[in-house]
Amino acid sequence: MAEILGKGDLDAVAKAVAVEQLLQSKELATRAIDCIPEAFGAVLVGHMGNIGLPARFKAKSHRGAWCEFSLNDEPIFGEALAVATSLYHNGPKELFASVALQSAMVNTVNRALQAGQSIEGASFSSICFLGVSAEMYTPPRGLLHRLFGAST
Repeated sequence: MAEILGKGDLDAVAKAVAVEQLLQSKELATRAIDCIPEAFGAVLVGHMGNIGLPARFKAKSHRGAWCEFSLNDEPIFGEALAVATSLYHNGPKELFASVALQSAMVNTVNRALQAGQSIEGASFSSICFLGVSAEMYTPPRGLLHRLFGAST
């Protein structure tokens, strides 16, 4: 998967198609495309100094509300974190870098450094996964809760 996302000669659409073909699921491919670069970015940013990394992520519900979850609730992120850590330490470094540079976290750190700001002691809030539905992470609700309970 990292090999597909790290290919510099593929545009975002071609990567999405390749990942979807590999996983045989559009939903799973969307999760992978959202999660994997952020996991790689977390490994890179985590090695840059005293920076607080996010422990949570947000996903939008079908009703348009942002819902927050633990990154532990997204198994793809955890698996990608393990792969990213291995690639960071053992290589190939080019593959690691090409995926990590697609991360919003890395982009944020780069912008801060280019503006002359210190990142020491900074911390990230939740990651937003734009292509992922919050309903994927919420358990199905019973009829009474759907009729009378709070909505997401």
